Amino acid sequence: MDENKFWSLIEKVKITSKGDIALRPHVLKNHLLESDPAFIESFNQFFVNCVSKALSNKLKSAVFLIKGYRSDYDFIPYIDYLISEGKTIFEVALHQPDDLADIALANNESYVAIEYRGVVHEAYEELTERDIPDFNFSFPTEDLTNDFNKFELSKEFPKLIEKYGN
Repeated sequence: MDENKFWSLIEKVKITSKGDIALRPHVLKNHLLESDPAFIESFNQFFVNCVSKALSNKLKSAVFLIKGYRSDYDFIPYIDYLISEGKTIFEVALHQPDDLADIALANNESYVAIEYRGVVHEAYEELTERDIPDFNFSFPTEDLTNDFNKFELSKEFPKLIEKYGN
């Protein structure tokens, strides 16, 4: 699998789900079950690579403004949700997170996002009766903070401050 196939499947799942993010995990699992274990392993590695890229204080600060999340337990599932939204939105989140204010984002994404990642593992286990192999994960070079200064953030994220009123 290459990166284009990864994002193509993400888009296909999003389109097939017809805007219902609660359906995305089920649709993704069905697509993965139609593939082979090597495809699922590759998909999982691309997914993990995306999460690795997103682990930054800049994005975490933006998510704090959008959702009020302080903990990594909330932040990482939100990254999963952003991945499920597709390459375009994910790239905006990585490189211009203030522009997320211009995008209609779901309000109930956290539960679904946790399930979204889980179905990758479930599909692999159903096909192989084994756990998915370990994957390469790149930890961020910076320590992620949970300490946000709203005044400082207002300078970096004026659109998010305006939209979410923090």
